[in-house]
Amino acid sequence: VVYHGVERPVENCQRVRPGALNGDLGCPFFFTAGSIRPARGLEDLVRALAIVNRGTTCHLVIGGVATADSASYQAAIERLASNLGVSANITWAGQLKPAEMSWCYSRCAAFVMTSRVEACPNVALEGMAHGCLCISTDNPPMPEFFRRAAWYYRPEDTETLAGHMQRALNAEEEVRCLKQLSLARSQDFDWERTARLTVQTMAAAARKTRPAHIGS
Repeated sequence: VVYHGVERPVENCQRVRPGALNGDLGCPFFFTAGSIRPARGLEDLVRALAIVNRGTTCHLVIGGVATADSASYQAAIERLASNLGVSANITWAGQLKPAEMSWCYSRCAAFVMTSRVEACPNVALEGMAHGCLCISTDNPPMPEFFRRAAWYYRPEDTETLAGHMQRALNAEEEVRCLKQLSLARSQDFDWERTARLTVQTMAAAARKTRPAHIGS
C-alpha cells in the first residue's frame, strides 16, 4: 500500500476566516468537512452537539456542499438540528478554500470525522498535519490512518462521541498529548515518500512481467 501525501499547512498569516463565520462565535467550535452526503454520518455530530450543549455552549462548523443527489440529506440534517434545538449553534460554511480550511483546522476544539465510508480521506490527513485533536468513527479505514492519533467512537454511538467532545473542551493534558501524536502521524504522509514508493512498486511490477507467448 502506497499512501498519498498531504500538503503542509499554510503559514498563519495566510489563513483566512471563512466568510460564513460572521463575528466572534463566542464559544469553542468543532469542525468537520467533506461533501455533504449520507455516508458522511453528520447526524452523529448533530446529536452529540445537542448532548454537549446541555452543560456548556459550543458551535459546529461544517465545511463542504451537498452532492447533486444529496440535497435531501442536508435538509434532513437541518431538520434534525432544528428538532434538537441546535440550529443556531451550527454554521454551514459551504465550499472552503485551502486558506479557510486551514483557519478552521488551526482554531477548532477538535476535528471530527463521522464518515461511514472513506478511501484515503484528505481531510483526515489535513487535520493531523495541522496538529488537530481528532475524533473519529472506528470503522475501517479510519484507524488505519489515525492510529493512536484520535479518539474513536462507534458510528451512531452519540453518547461516546459527546463524551469525547466534552473531553476536548476540558482535558487539557490529554488534548496536548493527542495533538502531538496527530502532528507526528501526519509526517508519515509525505509526497516525496509517495513518489519514491510508487516508482519502486511500478519497477518491481515491471520486472515480474513476462512477454506473452506468441504462437506460430
